[in-house]
Amino acid sequence: MPHATPVGLTGEHYEDTVPDTLDLAERAALGLNYFTGMTEPDLDHEMYFHAQFDLSSPPVLSTHVTSLGACQAKALEAIAFLRTMTGSTKGIEQEARMVEMMAGMLGDDGLLWVDGSAPGKPWLQIPERFAMVHGQGRMARAMMRGTSIPATLFEKSASTGS
Repeated sequence: MPHATPVGLTGEHYEDTVPDTLDLAERAALGLNYFTGMTEPDLDHEMYFHAQFDLSSPPVLSTHVTSLGACQAKALEAIAFLRTMTGSTKGIEQEARMVEMMAGMLGDDGLLWVDGSAPGKPWLQIPERFAMVHGQGRMARAMMRGTSIPATLFEKSASTGS
């Protein structure tokens, strides 16, 4: 068997002292802030999917057909785990509105259906109800994981119509 000679690493090498801890709860709090802050109340708490920093001034956030059919369910699943890690209630009202919106999209068949013809949402681009396969499992897992949202937040929403 031939002897392999290791290829040397290029660049600068140095020794340094780094912290020996990683605060996962702190990192989870950043994720929770992201997921609850990326929803748009005027769009029934649909989350933004895309941020454009380089081609527009000022920067622009936009929605997309994939966000509602697949990615929003991923966010709900992640939020449940992030709340468990942090114990935080930050953004819990936004989460409650998002859960209501997403639960309202569940059909009698248990699938997550997106109304492609929803008024004011031209980015959905599909003129009828549709279900994205890759969003179904995430929505099921998010619903099974449950929520730490107090029932009073749902009662408040139902009584005020918000």
